[in-house]
Amino acid sequence: MELGKRIKHLRELKGLSREELSIELNLSYSAISKYETGVRFPRDEILLNKIADYFDVSIDYLLGRTDTKKHLIDENASKVSVTKEENRTISSTFFRLFKEAEEKGISIEDMKTAIDFIEMMKKKNE
Repeated sequence: MELGKRIKHLRELKGLSREELSIELNLSYSAISKYETGVRFPRDEILLNKIADYFDVSIDYLLGRTDTKKHLIDENASKVSVTKEENRTISSTFFRLFKEAEEKGISIEDMKTAIDFIEMMKKKNE
């Protein structure tokens, strides 16, 4: 599930319209609409943190990297709580890498393929 679908899903769970969410986040209706439809991506890490904090979820959940709303899974598959500060660090790292990849013309699908390949190689070498 991509970012836009997650934002829409979380908004609907709260019973909010796009207009109400735009007021809550101090964003335009148009921005919310574009995020939800995938036309635009919030490239500002502060904004992504604001959305995650509002819905009380992790950045990884918003980005579709995990289906667990507030936890990351460590190597031993035990759940570890993520603080807001850790969430911001993860977000900052993600945005730095995202911008570097974008500058090099690497798509999100290419990044997902690379991550899948790395995970497969890790499992193979264990």
